[in-house]
Amino acid sequence: VSMGMSPFGLDPANFLVAQSASGERLGFAQIRSVEAPSSTLAGSGAALLASLFVIPAARSRGVGSMLVRGLLSRHRERGLRGPVYALTLQPKEAFFSRLGFTRVEKAGQGEAELPGAL
Repeated sequence: VSMGMSPFGLDPANFLVAQSASGERLGFAQIRSVEAPSSTLAGSGAALLASLFVIPAARSRGVGSMLVRGLLSRHRERGLRGPVYALTLQPKEAFFSRLGFTRVEKAGQGEAELPGAL
């Protein structure tokens, strides 16, 4: 992918898109490796689950869970075994907890720091 096509350096291979049987786009999500050299997680195999979005009409129908499970499966198929972090702007702890995630408090001094937003 050229930077001209993706000015933020996003790789389409890291995204999943959910569609209805009729082809309507219902949502999308991405998983990306932690590569920021300033992060203490760089090189650890850690990944970020981000940009999870489901259209309002498709919420509470399992679309978001399907996207997350699909990305986690893809992550494992690539042979990546590091931790996967979910970044969210809204409190979605119950949703992510059902998918096996646990809450991580903000890192203290000397602990791993998650990179900032895209």
